[in-house]
Amino acid sequence: MDEYADGLHFFLSLGIPLKTEKMEYELSKNEGELTLQFHEVYRLIVDLKEHYDLVHYTKALQYFLNIVLSLGYHAEDITQAYLAKLEVNHTRQATNY
Repeated sequence: MDEYADGLHFFLSLGIPLKTEKMEYELSKNEGELTLQFHEVYRLIVDLKEHYDLVHYTKALQYFLNIVLSLGYHAEDITQAYLAKLEVNHTRQATNY
């Protein structure tokens, strides 16, 4: 989950220039083999790079969020992992890591 939290931080930072607003999203398990799901996330990121807009951002982020279910975790696990990683990152910044 630590690496997943890093990925989530990456996605959230991509949304800042797009002026994304708070959104609610219900997780829905992606279909297919886990490796292929990650390939699809990478493809969606390439699409986002080519078409940097809210539609492509949302699609890539939602697919990434849904992978958590295939990894055997739940929405609460994402939140806890992200907040824990955020605390580590803030500590690193404060100590010039």
